[in-house]
Amino acid sequence: MSTKKLTLRDITPEERERFAICAHEAGHATAATVFGDTVGTVTISPDHPTHAGRCDLAAEQFAGLHRPHIAFAGPYAEAMWRHGGPPTSAVLRRVLTASGRDDERVIVATGEPRPAEVPRLVASCWASITGLARHLFINGTATQADADRALWLPEHEPEARAFALASIRSGRAPGSFKITPAALG
Repeated sequence: MSTKKLTLRDITPEERERFAICAHEAGHATAATVFGDTVGTVTISPDHPTHAGRCDLAAEQFAGLHRPHIAFAGPYAEAMWRHGGPPTSAVLRRVLTASGRDDERVIVATGEPRPAEVPRLVASCWASITGLARHLFINGTATQADADRALWLPEHEPEARAFALASIRSGRAPGSFKITPAALG
């Protein structure tokens, strides 16, 4: 496997489409993690006729509470990738009516058609989302551990993890702050 850094100039149009799917699923996984849910598996299957990618949750901390946010984060991340920055309404609508059809159904069913927190969350976590998308692009699958690494979450420190997630929810970019676990004494 090559260690050469992947750039847009190096990938084909088909690979760009695949990366857009990876960004979509990474958006779901990132939002799920930030809102306290547990990601089971994230998979990419670009040749599947109806589902090019899937993010399954292993557990929801508060069943259904963050479902519209998680559902919206996928299409929003894909639209941000396709647009090269915060997407226009037209780009977002195109994504929602194409690869985000199932997500849009979930979002509309909850009565919160465009969760306001999601654009800020995707923007502040963009480096983590694209890092996880790159992992998906290369490996085809990801887990909670991969999402945690992308978000720079502390391992084996539940209190530090909770603090880091709260900091990210408040708008801080993952990796832009340091968590010092409390001393045990």
